[in-house]
Amino acid sequence: RTVLFVSHNMGVVQSLCSQGILLDQGKMTKRGEIRQVINSYNAQQNSGKEIQRKNNSKKEVFISNAKAELKNQNLILQMTIYSVINTKISIEARLLDTNKSPLAFLSKGRLDLTEKVLIQKGVNKLFLKCLLPRLYRGKYYLWLSIADPLIRYLDICEDLLELQVEHSPIKGSLIEIDPASGNGHIDILFQE
Repeated sequence: RTVLFVSHNMGVVQSLCSQGILLDQGKMTKRGEIRQVINSYNAQQNSGKEIQRKNNSKKEVFISNAKAELKNQNLILQMTIYSVINTKISIEARLLDTNKSPLAFLSKGRLDLTEKVLIQKGVNKLFLKCLLPRLYRGKYYLWLSIADPLIRYLDICEDLLELQVEHSPIKGSLIEIDPASGNGHIDILFQE
């Protein structure tokens, strides 16, 4: 029997499949061993150290710029949010592993509504920091959104911020574990 499994969740694809086909705009761009196909898929995705966006859809509240970096185990996120209104928002991020599978949910103002962030009309620059759990050496991604918590998303930034972990989580460790193995889902709160 042959089963065709279609997904953007590379962790699940890797665990279920030995062979893969990569499609782009309905055309096959890669076929072969699943690890090679996943590597090609990951290379095609938009990612970088900084995101610059234009508000083409004229949203009321919009992420125009975002930048993320890792210092020790601290994730430092700088964002520029443009707003046409005064409002309070939540800031949410999803930490994705190498295969772009969800690893952790980071939040400011969603899990605790008293921590919503005040956004003024015009340009708002935000600086957020949180302590991440130990991550294995490798590439990770961050997906951003802002919301009126429990009501509606104001903007979802599907471009991915890329994070590179350079050192093994244990000093002197020679063991390297693929970050695509996942650590499960954890909730992490941003600090100011």
